[in-house]
Amino acid sequence: MIDINELKIYVDYISNKEQSGNNYSPEQFNMLVKQGVEDIQRWLIGLEANYSVGAPLPPVAYEVTQKVKDDLRWLKANPTISVDSQGKMLIPEDYVYVTSITFKEVVNTECCGPEVTLRSVERIDDDKWANRCSSSIKKPTKKYPVCIFYDKDYVLFEPKDLFSVDFTYIKEINPPFWNYYIDSDSEVPIYTPTGSINVEMPAILLNDLARIILGYMGINLRETELLNYADNIKTKGV
Repeated sequence: MIDINELKIYVDYISNKEQSGNNYSPEQFNMLVKQGVEDIQRWLIGLEANYSVGAPLPPVAYEVTQKVKDDLRWLKANPTISVDSQGKMLIPEDYVYVTSITFKEVVNTECCGPEVTLRSVERIDDDKWANRCSSSIKKPTKKYPVCIFYDKDYVLFEPKDLFSVDFTYIKEINPPFWNYYIDSDSEVPIYTPTGSINVEMPAILLNDLARIILGYMGINLRETELLNYADNIKTKGV
């Protein structure tokens, strides 16, 4: 996890070095961090703008490399969610991106009692839904269940009597927050861990997040320059 105060010290050091007299408020920093983590999350999941004809995935996307999956594992959730009698499942409020939906099919056997088989739920495009549900060849069953994202609130399943599914998804990032108090003598904002919220991402992404924040501040740096700053900070013990 990225320590919010470590991130701010890093950004302060670079911004003050690159722009003499540069100053920004804690409120502005918190706003930029929130936007920065949202940008990284969208980038790791896969930016729509990077899709092209003949290339089903952008260069960086959740499905492309294990590194991207590792970076996003901090935000993965896997709840078991009920499916009502109409075949509807309520989408979690913090949902961002689905990675898999599975169903536990339970079959009672004469010899061994209940036998549980994990079935993958196929996600269907809206324009193919009606034909699939009425198909005599590939009609959805508990062995081969299907679903569509019905609207902003629900996922719709066929067959309807699944009762519950395991819904694995990337959740929305809890907004980071750098909390502070004003020193009575210097009138300078002083960090306090009470009320502060760290960034729910691995520490290896600190440079990427710092570069995005600095970019919004109008400071454009190459990755090598940012790494040199990081080494310099470590050497000085800042």
